[in-house]
Amino acid sequence: MDASPARSQPRLNFALYLCRTWNDLTVLLTIVLCIWALFYAEIVPLYQFDESEAVQSIGWSYVIASVMAGTAMVFELLAILVEYGSVSVKSFPPGVTGDDSKLMLFVYVCLSVSYFKMAISGNQWVHTDPFAAGGARPVYTLRYLEWSICMPLLMAVSAGGHDEGQLKSEADQQEVVASGFMGQVNMVLNLPLLVGDRFLSSPLAASARCTATYIWSSWLALVVDDEAGQTRSD
Repeated sequence: MDASPARSQPRLNFALYLCRTWNDLTVLLTIVLCIWALFYAEIVPLYQFDESEAVQSIGWSYVIASVMAGTAMVFELLAILVEYGSVSVKSFPPGVTGDDSKLMLFVYVCLSVSYFKMAISGNQWVHTDPFAAGGARPVYTLRYLEWSICMPLLMAVSAGGHDEGQLKSEADQQEVVASGFMGQVNMVLNLPLLVGDRFLSSPLAASARCTATYIWSSWLALVVDDEAGQTRSD
């Protein structure tokens, strides 16, 4: 049997097309069910915390998590400004950049900010799961927001993709070397554009959309006040 790459590539492309199509159809169906759940049921009230030591310890846990994510954020920032700065980039082959470090910087910023906000906001972004086993429990909405951003982005980092901001030639590298530190600062400021481009160009873009949709449908399944609505939106 001839298993040459030329013969197997069309089959692989067709399989990828089926996966993308199935993911998008799943997203569409899930969104329709979530819209139905929103009209059929209502969002439950915010969770009411007591002043116990356990609640205070949870707040401190979020502070520690925020500091740890912030430390990783500083590391990635230094990797961009120093390791990929005007001195180190001279020895890099064409096409090598710190784009993955910039994307991970965005991930750690989201993590640090969300955990810090969870630590200081009390029940401002905390809803209630009224049908949890053992009684009502808190549902941290900011955590689902962070997941819906970070998980697809981690998928995009692992899968790779074409980046419009990527250095593609020795001339591009020399331009960064000439601009020095301010050039790297400008690349950091263009981080939202890089994130958007990676989301759109990643081979796993359809899977990332499906993942983000699943995360928010899971949140909705926990915070509606009707068990039937929970079942259909999950």
